[in-house]
Amino acid sequence: MTERRLNQPLGGNQMPRTGGPATMMRLPAAETAEGLDACFVGIPMDIGTSNRPGTRLGPRQIRDESRMIRPYNMATGAAPFEHLQVADIGDVPINLFDLKKSVDIITEHYRETLAHGAIPLTLGGDHTLTWPILRAIKERHGPVALIHVDAHSDTNAEMFGETVAHGCPFRRAWEDGCLINDKVFQIGLRGTGYAADDFDWGRKQGWTCIQAEACWYKSLAPLMADIRAKIGDAPVYLTYDIDSLDPAFAPGTGYGLLRHTREVCETGLALRASAEALWLAQIDRDALIAALLLHDLDKALLYRPGPDGNVDATIVSQRLPHGVLASLMLAEIGLDEAIIAAVATHAVDAPFRGQGPLEHILHYADMFCADQALVLSGKMPFFTKRAPGDLPAGT
Repeated sequence: MTERRLNQPLGGNQMPRTGGPATMMRLPAAETAEGLDACFVGIPMDIGTSNRPGTRLGPRQIRDESRMIRPYNMATGAAPFEHLQVADIGDVPINLFDLKKSVDIITEHYRETLAHGAIPLTLGGDHTLTWPILRAIKERHGPVALIHVDAHSDTNAEMFGETVAHGCPFRRAWEDGCLINDKVFQIGLRGTGYAADDFDWGRKQGWTCIQAEACWYKSLAPLMADIRAKIGDAPVYLTYDIDSLDPAFAPGTGYGLLRHTREVCETGLALRASAEALWLAQIDRDALIAALLLHDLDKALLYRPGPDGNVDATIVSQRLPHGVLASLMLAEIGLDEAIIAAVATHAVDAPFRGQGPLEHILHYADMFCADQALVLSGKMPFFTKRAPGDLPAGT
């Protein structure tokens, strides 16, 4: 009897991690799931979302980031590629111009994948895709348990009169009988809502809905042990939405402080390059980077980001302009005076405007990035002529 040869991710000593196939973990590619125990499948879709597009590029980006993953988990001892035949079978050929057709395409594609007995590992894609996947899984396995990690319950009856959207997949799956109600767990629900009972629809169906606050400052190991015990031997579908992570760590899901700082750094360094090229100025790069990185230090240390990732600095601004407070913190640790001056005068509510190159670059980089965020969020028209005082205090 011939021993089955299992696919392995391409190792970093065989091929530099900057090269190799553009598959998940640089695994071999396959046309179908035939002969596989598990397979990676991409669904490059964002036409079901309502706020920010871009998740159509998610499968491609996840695969690119996966170049750095090694096959053995040092903490758990898991070594899946020693026991399972795994490959990347590419993407579902959805129709980016028709969401409802795409839903049917996804279901049909997963019917074929599941018919081979493989477990699909999906790279999304907005969360609309979960409903058609669950439809196909029900046909193969019957109703399943569900572990759903998300900031939102995604159980809307409709969105703008449409029943197929990223906020509705688990309501549709429930209506189609895809779920075992007493084995559904929604974890990490958070943020603002429209009413006090926004998370209660699932609870009325017998689901366990665990809000994010119940997960803070504690190990989640006991919770997961309890969930495993309640699910038992039932088949289970596990799904993560990226906004289950704080926007500070997943900036694409909200305009978080980390994203703003990164954009200010990129913009400030671009302004420095332009200034040096046009005016032959010599601007201390290290000092500028320090000022760009630390200009919102007070927000980072004193205020917890809200559900949308933004930091409310109005409390600070009632006492001190937030740049001044940040500069006092920097003075405490003995940073260079030029850095302190730039941070003190960068915000639009600063008592005076600095005159040096660091001050100018930081001020305009911060103002540009703050305006861009307001425009993208719909809080400010694209063409707006404003005085510095027009921005919210503490921006």
